Amino acid sequence: MKKEIYIESIGNVHFRRERRYVRMSMRVTEEGQVIVNVPLLVSYRTAVKWVTSKSNWIQKSKEKIKTTSKNTVFTFGMTYKTYKHTLSIVEGKFSKKGDSICIGLPPSITSDSITRPNVQASIRKVIDEVYTQEAKEILPTRVCELADEFGFQFNKLSFRNNKSRWGSCSGNDNISLNIHLMRLPTHLIEYVILHELAHTVEKNHSKSFWDLLETVCPKSYEYRKELREYSTTVY
Repeated sequence: MKKEIYIESIGNVHFRRERRYVRMSMRVTEEGQVIVNVPLLVSYRTAVKWVTSKSNWIQKSKEKIKTTSKNTVFTFGMTYKTYKHTLSIVEGKFSKKGDSICIGLPPSITSDSITRPNVQASIRKVIDEVYTQEAKEILPTRVCELADEFGFQFNKLSFRNNKSRWGSCSGNDNISLNIHLMRLPTHLIEYVILHELAHTVEKNHSKSFWDLLETVCPKSYEYRKELREYSTTVY
């Protein structure tokens, strides 16, 4: 049995009652949701009182998640820059005017419920669709330009929403680029492209590979270190 109860100073709390629970326990999810496991013999009134007594711990846990989470938690008012657009999360309808895109959420979504996994997934999906469109529109031309400039040859080019790598090059010289490149500075986008193009010649990360990459991309070592400051899951 599941029940959602609003508790002042905490917000909506999700209670789960099952026979297998022998004692009350609580956790705060990566999205900031408070989930409480309640034994059948414990009333909701008692459970609410217990959760309220833990409000300081809950707030500290939420703050810790914000600073250590590997995934961005989207909230109202947040603004994101892509290569071509500015994305804003607002209440209302989806709209686009020039380079500005408003990701509108219905009035039923509150500042508390926006952290629910399904709402977060919906927001992330819209943002990722913008990244995908931009990647397909912008990157093919730049890949071809850099390949021609430095004498590289590749087979096919594709785009993925990869959670771990910015790009890859197969043994058949098929290059795959991450759609999240569209929120990186231009010099890092070109660094990743040249990195993968260099793999069409040198298939591993040998000294020959790094020497080749430095030749076509001066400051490649510096850019490699800078790229580590970015994450595909932190927007």
